[in-house]
Amino acid sequence: MPVRLVRQHDLRPVASLLTAAFHQDPLFEWFFPDPANRAVLTGVWMRNSAELSMATGHGFVHIDDAAAPPLAAAPPLAAALWSPPDVELFGPDGFRPRWALLVGANPGRVNELREGIQLLGTAHEGLDGHFYLNTLGVDAERRGQGLAQPLMERVLSVADDETIPCYLESSNPLNLSFYQRYGFEVMQEIELPNGPTIRPMWREPRS
Repeated sequence: MPVRLVRQHDLRPVASLLTAAFHQDPLFEWFFPDPANRAVLTGVWMRNSAELSMATGHGFVHIDDAAAPPLAAAPPLAAALWSPPDVELFGPDGFRPRWALLVGANPGRVNELREGIQLLGTAHEGLDGHFYLNTLGVDAERRGQGLAQPLMERVLSVADDETIPCYLESSNPLNLSFYQRYGFEVMQEIELPNGPTIRPMWREPRS
C-alpha cells in the first residue's frame, strides 16, 4: 500500500476522508458549531487545505491499489497535508477564503474567531524553518492499522537527514501520545476563546 503525492483527482476523496476524520474534532466543532452544516463547511476547508498542500509538493496519501477496480483511482486510506520549510501554507491569499468561510458560518462570532486565529498565528510566528504538519487523517474503518505511520515517516526521515525541525498543532488531546511517539513535544497550551485547548508541538531532528 504505497504512499504518494496528492494529485488533482485525489482532492475530492481526500477532502471527504479528512472531513469525516475531523467531524468531532474540538477545533472544527469550534469553527463550525452547527452540526447540520459542519460536514459541508469542513469539506470546503479540507479541499482548500489539500489544494494548498499539493501546490507545495508535500501533500501525501496512503492508498490501496488492490482495492481499486481496473483503470480506476485507488481510494485514499489516509492523508497528510504538510508544507516544507520557509513556505507559508496559509499566506494572506491562502487564508482569505478560509476566513470568509468562518465568518459566513459564524456572523455573530467574528471577534472571537479573530482572537483565536491570532493566538494560533502568534504561536507559529518566528519559529525557525521547519516542516509543518497541518492535517493528518485516517479512514474511520482503518484506524489502528498503522496507516498514518508511513505518512509521518515520509517527511520525518527527510527532516532528520537534513536536520530540520517539524511543527504541528494538536487540537485533540487523544492524539498527543501518537505525536509524542515520533518525538514531538508540547510547546504550550492555547485556550481559544470559548473553545478548546490547542497544543502546538515541536520536534527536533533526530540524529
